[in-house]
Amino acid sequence: MGIFQTDYNQMDVVGLGELLSIEGVLKEAPASAAPVYIATGDADDVFCLAATCSDGPLSPQAQACALFPKALACECFIPVGTGHTISLHDSAQTSFATYHAFLATEGF
Repeated sequence: MGIFQTDYNQMDVVGLGELLSIEGVLKEAPASAAPVYIATGDADDVFCLAATCSDGPLSPQAQACALFPKALACECFIPVGTGHTISLHDSAQTSFATYHAFLATEGF
């Protein structure tokens, strides 16, 4: 069975209360100095339900960098036309390329 069919077959339900409470579980990681890379599709209903996911310093992703005050680097990528499972979208190859570029910049 292909990955797309497997993903479809394993769908689950989620309550609106769960989606609206995601922000409540975000915690600061004050001691982490590791590089941070945040990727969220602009159509990700899980993380963009209560906010607009878009590039820029006011995006929820960019603001999440504040949770890692000692991070050596913190970057965000928001692929357009992409939902929650980034790897299964047409933009996947672009997303993978940006992850690898970030890792290379950070010496990995």
